[in-house]
Amino acid sequence: MEKLKQKINYLINRRNSFWATAMLTLGGVAMLLLRLNGGFIVYLLILVGLLASGILINGCIKQEELIEKLINKLEN
Repeated sequence: MEKLKQKINYLINRRNSFWATAMLTLGGVAMLLLRLNGGFIVYLLILVGLLASGILINGCIKQEELIEKLINKLEN
């Protein structure tokens, strides 16, 4: 029981880290979009940033589903 609670807390902290990283990456993409004279490298970084943010947000959603499943298991 205690081990399950620790795993839930670990997953919650990991999900929060994913959200923070995704938001920072989106902030970086926004700053790159505000550049006045962007070159190929800037557009490449924007694409990579959007892709990384999408992957991180998808990871957050999967973590949330796993957390809900473990909480339901804990309640039963």
